[in-house]
Amino acid sequence: MTDGPPENRLLAVFPPFPRFQLSAKRTALVVVDMQYLDAHPDCGIGRIATQAGADDLVPSKTSSSPFNSTSIDRFLRNLDIDTLLVCGVVSNGCVEGTIRDASDLGYQVVMVEDACAAVTPALHQAAITNLKDAFCNCRTTGDVMEELDRH
Repeated sequence: MTDGPPENRLLAVFPPFPRFQLSAKRTALVVVDMQYLDAHPDCGIGRIATQAGADDLVPSKTSSSPFNSTSIDRFLRNLDIDTLLVCGVVSNGCVEGTIRDASDLGYQVVMVEDACAAVTPALHQAAITNLKDAFCNCRTTGDVMEELDRH
C-alpha cells in the first residue's frame, strides 16, 4: 500500500526544506499588508507605538511583495538577518508572494500560519499547501514563541 502523491506535487521532485532554527539575533518579523489601524505611524495602534518610541520599519510597497518595490532586502541583509517570520494578509496573495520572493533570495522563511488570513479558509489552506516545505516552514505562533523563548 502506498501513501499516494504528496499534497504538493513539487515535493515529489524536490526534497522538503529542513526545519529552520530560529535565532533572535538573525530573525526578523515581516508583517504583510496590515495597513492604517495596525501599522501606519499616524493612526491607531501605530500612532500609540510611535509615541511610545517604537522604531519599526514600515515600508510602503507598491507591489505584491515588498522585495520588489522597497529596500527591505538591503535593510535585512545590513542587519545580518537570514531568517524571516512572515504573517499578515492575504495568505494566498501578498503573503504568498512575499514568502516566495524571500525564499528565492535565500532567506530561511517561516510562515506563521495562524497569524495569516485569507478571504476564505480554503484559500488560506491553499496558500499553506503551495508554500509548505517548498518555499518555507509553516509553524504556529505558539511554536515560534516557544522556540524563541528557548533561545
